[in-house]
Amino acid sequence: VHNLLANYFYVLSHIKYAQVKGWIPVVDQLHYPVYNSLKQPVHGTMNAWEYFWEQPSEYTLEEVYNSKNVILSKKNWFSEYDMGYDVSNYHNINLIKAYHQLSLCVPLKKFFIQHVEKEKNYLLKKNKRYLGVSFRFGGYSRKCFKPGAGHPIQPEINELLKIIKKYLQEEKFDYVFLTTDIVEVITVFKEFLGDKIIVFDRSRMSEYMTETDVTNWYKIKGIHKITTDYLIEMELLSQCTGIIGSITSGLRYAIVRNGG
Repeated sequence: VHNLLANYFYVLSHIKYAQVKGWIPVVDQLHYPVYNSLKQPVHGTMNAWEYFWEQPSEYTLEEVYNSKNVILSKKNWFSEYDMGYDVSNYHNINLIKAYHQLSLCVPLKKFFIQHVEKEKNYLLKKNKRYLGVSFRFGGYSRKCFKPGAGHPIQPEINELLKIIKKYLQEEKFDYVFLTTDIVEVITVFKEFLGDKIIVFDRSRMSEYMTETDVTNWYKIKGIHKITTDYLIEMELLSQCTGIIGSITSGLRYAIVRNGG
């Protein structure tokens, strides 16, 4: 699907299924390309999974396809091994910890961890409390040109800001770390929060873009740069003191990576 972290959880569900069956999982996004697969190697690999994450086992794709005992997965989620959109799952600490352990089967590449740490040291001060806020427009907002079927609806910005104000006062957060795909959202948050707002510097869309505009934006900015920055932003979100937002694959990733 057209989302880096939706595909990530797709893969996690298959890894869990393989574990349950007693099989050795290997992720192949070379012969089965995804939306961010490129025609040239990235960091020495043509397997899009390995742009960012390690394999869950020691075997290479070459070894796998030379093996006599290979099982190819189905092309869909194993829904029984996915957190989905049930809000109660996101308050279930045991479930979150179980998915966190599963995520450790496919750690981030070392160079990417270093990249995240560099941005963290630049943006997030030590010994400060950060409220991480996720606001996702594309596919989730009622104003989006192509809303995704079945996705939870985002709150309106003014509604979200009221909730943020409440938690800032009650939990004594020092700053708000905002993650969003829309540039106009940052402007509104800055007007409301002033110097308490922190954002990661990356290219973002406008809420006024058409579907054609978005397609051109991906072409101009480059899919690998866009997905790299998005993943950095979600990793930073996962390291905040508190996390708030409507359920998306990005928010799910941050909660799972945070581990409770």
